[in-house]
Amino acid sequence: MKQTAPSYRQEVLFLKEWYQPGSVPKARPVVCPVEPDRVWTLFRHEDEAEPPILPMVPLHHINAFAEDYMHDWNWRVVKGVGMLDYSSRVADRPVWILLEFKEELDKGR
Repeated sequence: MKQTAPSYRQEVLFLKEWYQPGSVPKARPVVCPVEPDRVWTLFRHEDEAEPPILPMVPLHHINAFAEDYMHDWNWRVVKGVGMLDYSSRVADRPVWILLEFKEELDKGR
């Protein structure tokens, strides 16, 4: 499978604090100033001291898991601050997630 460079701006977040309010584990909401377009749970990235190297090409079920908007994650503004709510069927402990944003990268870089 050929991998191509990502076409969207990427950031990673480490989700450290978890709890279980129901049947699915959930990370505590974290500040996220801009609404992501896509959210991925990264496989084999659980060490807070070793963030994943960007840019990366996330491949569903290979190195990442594509999370569903509204089902697994949601973004909202609380008192003027963007917040990311995240739960997952593939993670229940501290893990890195990849956020991809709608604005395209500057092609001149």
